[in-house]
Amino acid sequence: MKQKNKWILSLIIVGLIGLFVIEGYVKPNVKQEAAQYEIMQQDPATHHIAPAARYKSKYMGDAGKVSNLNRQLPYSDLRFTFQLYPDQLTAQLNFEQSAAEIEPSLLKKLLMYNTTANMVFIDNLEAVIWHFPDGDYTVKRNELAEWYGIQGSLSELQSEQEWDEIVQERVKQPGSADDFYKEMVMVESGQ
Repeated sequence: MKQKNKWILSLIIVGLIGLFVIEGYVKPNVKQEAAQYEIMQQDPATHHIAPAARYKSKYMGDAGKVSNLNRQLPYSDLRFTFQLYPDQLTAQLNFEQSAAEIEPSLLKKLLMYNTTANMVFIDNLEAVIWHFPDGDYTVKRNELAEWYGIQGSLSELQSEQEWDEIVQERVKQPGSADDFYKEMVMVESGQ
């Protein structure tokens, strides 16, 4: 009986040590890594596109996929609703916050990266309007393909490797978001 009790006590001690290791070391590290990943997901230069790519669609009329795609992209913490215009093949994202409240370089990266993602993963989307209370920012598909030097369809960028090599590398280049803004974005001031 004594031997049996020693085994039981040993198993309890091993179990408690395992519990303390998991609760005190493993779980906090996992939480820290998850928090770091979420921070990286909010920056276009480090954003991992695969979670957003799950929402690719041939048709811009799929409101659920348009919404979920944009919630997986950087700056998804900015509150927005959206409106689809199927006759014009256009999506309009309506933000509560004014564009003037967003740091200009972040706004330009938002327009560059998130517009590209919308056009790449929604095949028949012809334009995206980023509507802020103080103005609208519009980007069109045909101009976007030219800007990236794509001869065929923007869907060529759907592979993670192509996305990283072409889109993310361009986002990382100094002045690239400024160039995109100057060349690609049509700005209309709000009322």
